[in-house]
Order: sequence, then C-alpha cells, then structure tokens
Amino acid sequence: MKLGDSQIVLRYRKLPALIMPVLDVEFYDKKGKRYSLRYNLPPDTAERTGRRVSLLLYLLDKRFIQNTMTDSGE
Repeated sequence: MKLGDSQIVLRYRKLPALIMPVLDVEFYDKKGKRYSLRYNLPPDTAERTGRRVSLLLYLLDKRFIQNTMTDSGE
C-alpha cells in the first residue's frame, strides 16, 4: 500500500429528512492498482460517528497488515 497516495475523506450527504455521513477511502496496492471503499454511515451524533470511523480505519489497517504478512511469507 502506498501511504502517500492514500486518501480518507469524511463528508456529509444531505437527504430530505437527515444528514448522512459518508466515509470514502482510496488507496493503491504495491502494484499500483487503485481501490476505493465507500461506507454510508447511519446518521448519529458526532461522537458515535467518530467512533465508527475509528473502528473502520482500525479494521482496514488490520486487514492490510494481515495481507502484507501473508504476501511476504512472514
């Protein structure tokens, strides 16, 4: 994963009755292939949205580390 080329964006989409947070994550693998993930989060308080974003980033990081270790044979 090329960390310098990674991008994480939290934005808010306005719907008729509510405002929905959306987390966009873009990153590249070692071969340069681009991956994009979009998570539509449920409308909630800023604190709960922050916890959800932190958990998602932790799980993505954990998954990336596992894939890197299995690819390198460690």
